[in-house]
Amino acid sequence: MDGVKKNDYITCGCRTDVRYLILADDLTGALDTGLQLRRLGIPTKVLAEYSPENRLERECVPALVINTNSRHVCPQKAYQTVREICREASRCQIDCLYKKTDSALRGNIGAELAAIADAGYATIYFAPAYPKLHRITRDGKQLIHQIPVDQSPFGRDHLNPIKTASIPELLWAARLPCTVVRQETELDSLRGRRGIVVFDAETDERLGRIADWIAAVPEKFALAGCAGFAEHLRPILRYDQPLEEPETVTYDGLIVISGSLNPLSFAQAQAAARTGFNILSAADFPGFIDRDDFVITPEITQKVLHAYAKNPRLIIETANQSGASGSVAENLKAGQRVANHFGALVKALRQKGVAGLFVVSGGDTLGGIVKHMGGHSIEPLREIEPGVVLANILTGSGTCQFITKSGGMGSAEVYCLIQDTFLNR
Repeated sequence: MDGVKKNDYITCGCRTDVRYLILADDLTGALDTGLQLRRLGIPTKVLAEYSPENRLERECVPALVINTNSRHVCPQKAYQTVREICREASRCQIDCLYKKTDSALRGNIGAELAAIADAGYATIYFAPAYPKLHRITRDGKQLIHQIPVDQSPFGRDHLNPIKTASIPELLWAARLPCTVVRQETELDSLRGRRGIVVFDAETDERLGRIADWIAAVPEKFALAGCAGFAEHLRPILRYDQPLEEPETVTYDGLIVISGSLNPLSFAQAQAAARTGFNILSAADFPGFIDRDDFVITPEITQKVLHAYAKNPRLIIETANQSGASGSVAENLKAGQRVANHFGALVKALRQKGVAGLFVVSGGDTLGGIVKHMGGHSIEPLREIEPGVVLANILTGSGTCQFITKSGGMGSAEVYCLIQDTFLNR
């Protein structure tokens, strides 16, 4: 492979077509980051869920993204899952390993980077900024709109409240020392240094220069960061093919499924309602939020179909933030329950012939929908705006197009933008 360094951790390797491997701890992040490779012209496949049976040697695409689904598990389990995949990546001599991290520092970042280091990647270059979303790294601290992330709404996240904005402090909790690079003049002093190197960045230009510098590093390394850094991997990956943009398919209706409890998700729904979207609350279906044995009955399906027939711009959301007043453990369980019920609802609607475009807000919710549809992998197609992705879900019976986003991603008017692009007039 011309111009690409091969890893040399284990001499007896396996054979695989995968050259670039991305590990993400949730499904929307997997799609958002995988899309950045797709934009370089690299055929990219996203595995909706990791299983030990998903062997790299069986994959036939240059870029593979694996959703480890490890954001909300204990650090030990996250460590074990990531280390297992990374050891196989070394055996298969993957050209580039990229750990996708959350730009608000949610998840088991320390444990998962420790797993990568313990699997043989002695140097990890970590650039966590996402300037397009006003998420920057300054003096080793993560800021959102100039506010330390632990003082932002993410500090009050119902599922993963952020306790610190300091990346060195976050990594030290996992016994991982790191070096923070504040100025580009410090780069040359890093040659040959092992450990985790954290880069300050407040602009995309800075991220691009960091990628250019890393591309000249001869030693083996792994990368870490969010989709904001992945956007700049061209000089490192050395893969640049013409990209054919997918044709825009328009629809007669739009159904937004919002299982996220992020305040931005509620603001986006309210902004859409002011332009004529109709909102249904899942709390109006008794047991949807709080019962494991809840069933999507024909009556519930018919109620949604009736609302959609009256207004083909429909949002179904999890009521309001008061529904997440329990402990983190209770909220996690409720989130999994809601994701499962939303998956069953979308399956029922599609079985009834609803052919509108589904827009899904929330990684767990997307996972529940993909599971109920029998989806095994996803193909990212197009970026609507940063963090908002058009994708094909591949099932045993064919493909279906969705738009996905994390609950904390997208502009306030994102649903209106999607409507203007994809809805028949």
